Amino acid sequence: WMTLTVLLMLTAVAWKLAHHLFGPLKQIGLGVERFGRGDFSQPIALHRHDELGELAEQVNTMAADLSGMLDAKRALLLAISHELRSPLTRARLNAELVPDGPERDALLRDLAEMRDLVTSLLESERLAQPHVALQREPTDLAARIANLQAGPFLGKPLKVDLPPDLPSA
Repeated sequence: WMTLTVLLMLTAVAWKLAHHLFGPLKQIGLGVERFGRGDFSQPIALHRHDELGELAEQVNTMAADLSGMLDAKRALLLAISHELRSPLTRARLNAELVPDGPERDALLRDLAEMRDLVTSLLESERLAQPHVALQREPTDLAARIANLQAGPFLGKPLKVDLPPDLPSA
């Protein structure tokens, strides 16, 4: 019985030691998952002075660098989008001076598409920021679908089945 007791005690001590040595891997894993979701607000809290502590510190440094790069990318996209609005507005005003015809219509359509792309880019970046309220506006879904049918889907077999009394949403 003595041998069995000693073996059980050694097993318990080995388990405790392994748990102490590798337990922080769970905290590191949870922190990496948080960072993967884009939540860089809380670094991995691991106060050890061994290899796992160094690993946690390196992961925290990487997360801070990634957060900074993502913030810089967002700021650049917002700045570019904002700066594109003025030339697009000037181009639209100049296009209005072009005599009526298919070239003018094509130019105005392309400028409107570019404006919509810039607006979409700005909105998507604004939505990526925390605490941003959506700007809701009523939309006539039937009119939107009719525009799609007359535009990109013109001449393509497309069956749309909408109720006639579809409300604006």
